[in-house]
Amino acid sequence: ERGARSAAGWDSVYGQGEALESLRLSLGRGETAHSYLFTGPRGVGKYAAACVFAAALLSPDGEPEGGEALRRVREGVHPDLVMLEPEGNSIRTSQVLEMQRELNLKPVEAGRKVAVVNEAEAMNTEAANTLLKTLEEPPGKAVLILVSSSPERLPDTVLSRCYQVRFRRLSPGEIRDYLVGERGLGEEEAERLTRLSGGIFSKALSFLDDVERLDRRRESLEMAARLRDA
Repeated sequence: ERGARSAAGWDSVYGQGEALESLRLSLGRGETAHSYLFTGPRGVGKYAAACVFAAALLSPDGEPEGGEALRRVREGVHPDLVMLEPEGNSIRTSQVLEMQRELNLKPVEAGRKVAVVNEAEAMNTEAANTLLKTLEEPPGKAVLILVSSSPERLPDTVLSRCYQVRFRRLSPGEIRDYLVGERGLGEEEAERLTRLSGGIFSKALSFLDDVERLDRRRESLEMAARLRDA
């Protein structure tokens, strides 16, 4: 889920125009919900979109582009952001309680606190029940963004209290077009990586990064050999 483009802002999430447009409209109207659930197949950009949306919520102008907010959100160092991920295979009650404590503190820079819970389905029953209190009575203007590839594993009580934003699986053609048009691959290589990825966008990007690392290593070795010969 972390294999996102390095581009800034909304453009860093590829192929999810409908989901992003709904988020941008809510920001523009000042009608953001207190709790969101980003759902969809693994590796389609849900976590990347959550980071961009969090940055927009924490930015003075409601836009993540060109500001420090997105960089600090991605690095997990924004003072008004709480990032929650599984420790091992689960998200424990103690983690949720610490998140609640952070959300109850006064914002340092922004007008609100934002929490991103990645792989929210990893919450055990006790942790999910503990989260309900915050979903029912969010402190101040706090916004919670839950990200899940398996929302069916979340209790109905949690699902019913979140505004769901659905992210779709990209087609092989869309992945191939991205690799050719945005990353400059040849048609044959793009087709090979698309096939290897099994239609999972983040996996295709991971394979691409591996290829680029191998190419850089090969170029370095060839340069070293030329220098020795010289």
